[in-house]
Amino acid sequence: MPTASDPGDPTAGWQDVELAGGDVRWRMPDAWSLEPELDGPEDLSGIVVDGAGTPMLTYGAVRDGQYATDFSPCERPDGVEVLGSERLEGLASEAGSLVVVAVPTDRGVLLHAGISELDPEAACEPGILAIYPESLPYSFVRLDLVDDAGDMAPRFDSMASARAYLETDEFTAIREVLRTAAIGDER
Repeated sequence: MPTASDPGDPTAGWQDVELAGGDVRWRMPDAWSLEPELDGPEDLSGIVVDGAGTPMLTYGAVRDGQYATDFSPCERPDGVEVLGSERLEGLASEAGSLVVVAVPTDRGVLLHAGISELDPEAACEPGILAIYPESLPYSFVRLDLVDDAGDMAPRFDSMASARAYLETDEFTAIREVLRTAAIGDER
C-alpha cells in the first residue's frame, strides 16, 4: 500500500482503514467514513460514505457463504462492456484486479466497479465483483461501487453517461481508493 510519504502519491494524507485485524485494508480521503451494517449476515459489512454522507462504496467480508455463482448454466448478458481492468498488487489472489464493467439492462446501464478475481471479459455474471482469499477465514471479500442510496450499482441512462462518470472527480477518488485495497498478508 502507498504511504503518505510516497512522492506523487494521490492518496497522500488519506486515512488508513483496517478491518478484521488488518486482513482487509484500504486508504480513503480523510473526510470519508465507514458506516458498519451490523444486522446483515456478513461478518464485516457496511458502506463507505463521503464527507457529505453520500454512499461511495460497499464492503463486506463473509466467513461462510457464496457471493458469485458464475458456473453453468450461466449466460453472459448481451452488450456488456469492460471499461477498465487493472491488476492490483496488494490482493491475496494473483488474479485480483480493479474492474469496471458496464452492464446494459432494460432500465439503463448498471456500472460495476470494484475488486474482483473473475475475468471481466469472460465472466457470465460480470457484475459480481469479489475475491476469494484462501489465506483468510473468509469465503469472499468485496469492495465495490454503490449508488447514492447505498443499495446497488449506480444506474445510468446510457453507456455514454456511464463512461462520462469515469472522468468525474468522484470516480477518480473511488478508483484511487480501490487501487489501495489490500487483502491478506500482502503489506
